[in-house]
Amino acid sequence: MINPKLFPSAMVLAATFVWSTSGLFVRWLGFPPATLSLFRSIIPVILVSIWYVVRGYRPSLDSLGLKLTASAINPVRMLAYFYGFTHTTIANAVIALYTWPIFAALFAWVLLGERVSGRQALLLALGFSGIPLLYIGSNLTISNADVLGISSMLVAAALHALTMVMLKKAKRGVDRFESIFYQNLISAFVFIPVLWIPGYQFTPGEAGLGIFYGAFVGVLGYALFFGGLHQMAAARASIITYFEVVGAVILAWFVFGETPGWNTILGGALVTVAVILAGSADRAPPD
Repeated sequence: MINPKLFPSAMVLAATFVWSTSGLFVRWLGFPPATLSLFRSIIPVILVSIWYVVRGYRPSLDSLGLKLTASAINPVRMLAYFYGFTHTTIANAVIALYTWPIFAALFAWVLLGERVSGRQALLLALGFSGIPLLYIGSNLTISNADVLGISSMLVAAALHALTMVMLKKAKRGVDRFESIFYQNLISAFVFIPVLWIPGYQFTPGEAGLGIFYGAFVGVLGYALFFGGLHQMAAARASIITYFEVVGAVILAWFVFGETPGWNTILGGALVTVAVILAGSADRAPPD
């Protein structure tokens, strides 16, 4: 019999597999960042709203201000996320994104009172040192695609970490679908005008793939992640999600023939190993 204590970890691990396909969908769809953001936000809001109606539930209004603040950050995060994927390799984008536990540790310390030991702080700093390696081989100008892509993904990483910590602070043990609903609520309204912007149209087939992407990554992935996160420490969950880095790099190589350079491999190793070691260290209890 499977130990029930392993279920939260299994849920987060399954979420990382779902998320590792995100770069593939971005390349297959070929949409501008705003169109990708529309599908990624509006589909989860619609599906979760239907689920609430069918089940006779409604989103909790507890800590509503904090939830809406986190939701208001999400449109900027999404644009940065998709801009990053469309301007650099999938490997560079995913590795830059997975600096988010470094930012999460800082935000959790400030907002949740979770203490970070000296050893963890040093390891997180070591992980951050891997980021400059991603820029090697790029012309370091603001017009270079790799520079723009990696930098945008770092912005997305910081904003992702902030929204995760804010939603966790809003109500510990919050329903996973409520987290998905509030995370995407404002983004869904922000990106609806994309439907009427010239040059942003799409075919029915592209719309179908976009809807599937929004449901698969935006609902299933986050339902699994939030379901596990609210039953385990944020640091432990962040360690497990690093399997997305490996999965995304392998999928990009297998599907698109993207082979990461030595600097990407070394930078990714520094980020991944440092954050995993920091997260696995004994954590001091919150004050």
